[in-house]
Amino acid sequence: FIDSRTFVTVQKRLEQNQAFASDNQPKHKLQELSGLVKCSVCGRAIKMYKSPTLSCSGRAQKLGCNVSYAGLRLETIQQNVADEIQKYLDDFDAQQKRKKRKIDNDKKKLKQLETELANLVEVAKHGTIAGDILAKDIEKTQQKINELQVNIQLGVNASDLVDFRVGINPNLSHSQRFEYARLDTETKQSVLKVLVDKILVDTDGNVTINFKE
Repeated sequence: FIDSRTFVTVQKRLEQNQAFASDNQPKHKLQELSGLVKCSVCGRAIKMYKSPTLSCSGRAQKLGCNVSYAGLRLETIQQNVADEIQKYLDDFDAQQKRKKRKIDNDKKKLKQLETELANLVEVAKHGTIAGDILAKDIEKTQQKINELQVNIQLGVNASDLVDFRVGINPNLSHSQRFEYARLDTETKQSVLKVLVDKILVDTDGNVTINFKE
């Protein structure tokens, strides 16, 4: 259960994202990067309208973006993405420890807020403070609790995916290096789907990867 304000905000955000998410589908020949590659200026999808030419859909559809990706090759983006993904994977264990620390901290905050909420409710029973003031404090505290509960659950779900590396390659031990470059296109796509939210690309092929939390 979430409060109505959060629900409405999420719906608006989903509507805003829909145009961007639908721009880049596998039919656009971007191989493992399909659905992920975005213009670093306008945020819309980079597509391959005619091989090997890449173009920003915001420019192609005359939506206000003037960035040209003429001359940039898909292979350049793929290599830069591979380099960044490998760095991420090499730091995987450290990242999981950071996520666990965050979950633990959120749980402590949640416990404190639940105690605070219980105290506010107790005060409300005795009517020693104006009801409207207490109601606002209770609502704010409950909203913080809801947000923390969502964050904790998302963090726990992410931890369930902790070693997708072994899931992809059962013969890989936890101590072995996972080599992204050696994977086939379909497996790379599976890895990116788990790890990546979107990939921003500039006209030189440099990439900024937004990883999923």
